[in-house]
Amino acid sequence: MIRLIALLLTIAGSITPALADETRDAFDRGAAAQRSGDNAAAIEAYRFAAERGDADAQGKLGIMYMYGGRGITRDLVQAHMWLALAAANPTPGKDRAASVTNGQMIAGLMTRAQIDEAHALARAWTEAHASNVD
Repeated sequence: MIRLIALLLTIAGSITPALADETRDAFDRGAAAQRSGDNAAAIEAYRFAAERGDADAQGKLGIMYMYGGRGITRDLVQAHMWLALAAANPTPGKDRAASVTNGQMIAGLMTRAQIDEAHALARAWTEAHASNVD
């Protein structure tokens, strides 16, 4: 977990203002799509922002996968992975407590193998994104 946090700190420090604006715009598109009931568009926009390190988008993806519905297949492994990334994300001003709480709640519904898979996916995501940092 410490290694995951260190990698996320490295990623967060490399975000440029233009990338931050593009990422926030994607998050806003995701929120608008989710409000209108277009979960496919919401997932796509949130994923764009989440892949760029946006903790809010990571948390939203986790919640959407946690509950499923409206065209989204419930996937506890994906939910746990995104919530773990959001919880470990060092972005200033973000409320990580909700991601931690939701991640713990999901873990109670998962098998040990599913939890291990989610942790492996989070580590792989973090390592893949850290390698892109200059």
